[in-house]
Amino acid sequence: MGDGRAAGRGLEFGLRPHGIRGAGVGTGYKVHRDERTAGQQIDDTTGASRVKLSLAGERGVPARRIDVDVVEGVVHLSGFVASKEIRQRAGEIVAEEDGAREVRNNLQVGTRTWGEALADRRAGARVKFEQKRGRSRLASPR
Repeated sequence: MGDGRAAGRGLEFGLRPHGIRGAGVGTGYKVHRDERTAGQQIDDTTGASRVKLSLAGERGVPARRIDVDVVEGVVHLSGFVASKEIRQRAGEIVAEEDGAREVRNNLQVGTRTWGEALADRRAGARVKFEQKRGRSRLASPR
């Protein structure tokens, strides 16, 4: 591969292919094709940011402990909160957002270990992947 100049042509910011490949291998994420258009991806990212801001603006709702993913207007909440009331309030806040077609409130009441947090992230990524393929197997909220 040499110094990467020839292999790295066309890549922005001087990134070299071996650096990109190494990052993918180290993180453990699978790379797959996202069937959403660029516009849909931007809308979903914007929607997720709006939801996070709304949650952060609500006193008593631990926005930093709530993961928000949006796929084609469907908002997925995951993570752990201290009470059923906080779980319910977070779902209500999201339902009030413009552009939220549906809310899937998968927040759990209680605490989690580091291993459980990692497993939750993997499960969330899998849910998003399945939904993009049109086969969401997400369980209904409790």
